[in-house]
Amino acid sequence: MKRQTTLGLAFLLGHVSALKFGTSRSNQTEDCLFVQPVISSKVIEGYCGTGKSSLVDTKACDDALTPFLHKSLANRMFKDCDSWCVYDFEKPESIVYRWDEKASCYEAGGAGNPCFGNVEQSMAMDQKKKMCKDASCTQLVTAMSDQLMKRYCGDLRMNAKSCDEENNDAVKKALANKMFSHCGAWCLFDFDDPSISFGWWPESSCWKKGGCEGHPEESGAQQLKANSCELTTTTTTTTSTSTSTTTSTTITSTSTTTTSTTTV
Repeated sequence: MKRQTTLGLAFLLGHVSALKFGTSRSNQTEDCLFVQPVISSKVIEGYCGTGKSSLVDTKACDDALTPFLHKSLANRMFKDCDSWCVYDFEKPESIVYRWDEKASCYEAGGAGNPCFGNVEQSMAMDQKKKMCKDASCTQLVTAMSDQLMKRYCGDLRMNAKSCDEENNDAVKKALANKMFSHCGAWCLFDFDDPSISFGWWPESSCWKKGGCEGHPEESGAQQLKANSCELTTTTTTTTSTSTSTTTSTTITSTSTTTTSTTTV
């Protein structure tokens, strides 16, 4: 269980309750635990001490699930910084992540996973109950996979094929970011522009562009888009009067009524 090169391993918060889920002072409020919208070095160092920020670069073995793993890590859904088990923030009762040392990534699973059904999972489920209502933005999912669709829809599979090959990427991005009202929906909305829709054609088992514009389900897709987080690329600027370089990562959250920007 020792991963000196991966998680930094030392849990340096200097009080006894720090070994329990969700007791870091960095995210404690009077009535509930604040939901961290995104992972950052500052957040992780608040849990695991300075110099332990490499955890922000940890990936899920299925890349499509990495945003969900990151939110779980950001909200300390693990017992301590030596743990091999992380529990899903949204579904701690059914989805777990276990560190695969050989592959250097977290393998998601459910019943049958060594992290499933243990005391730590029960603690994670209790931790979730202590969280404030989640009003944070939704992370962009950049990859599509069967495991991701199973997360959304269980055993009901959704075909990620476009009737027109040029729209395959748009269809996959829309499905990956759950731009549909429910599993089995016949309308899918473009993530980048939800006013663009794709309708399900059962004869060809594919999504055809158009057909759902103005459908009542479009408003839900517009709201999903408005609530998405957008992580900009790291930018580097240099002034002509100084040799110093400033690097910043900006996380922008947009909503239908307000826009807020946080720099970490």
